[in-house]
Amino acid sequence: MKIAKLAVDGRLSEKYNGIVSFMIYAAMGKAIDCNEDYCAARFLTVDADIEHDKGVIAFYEKNGFIPNAELYNKKRTTISMRKDIYR
Repeated sequence: MKIAKLAVDGRLSEKYNGIVSFMIYAAMGKAIDCNEDYCAARFLTVDADIEHDKGVIAFYEKNGFIPNAELYNKKRTTISMRKDIYR
């Protein structure tokens, strides 16, 4: 299940601390619900925006994601990452 990009406006990041982790948890629940009803999803995928936030890889890794692509391709502005929803 593709999440694409998640972000919180920098002006609101303190007020909504933890909201992105909650959105990941909610997407995981939705993927599991879909599996029970009508489709098969094994992974959540995101496009980690390394152009605007150099720490985003560490954030997603903390939330159980691993990179799908080479990390050091200098022309990339995003890194595709995945989370196995059953681990």
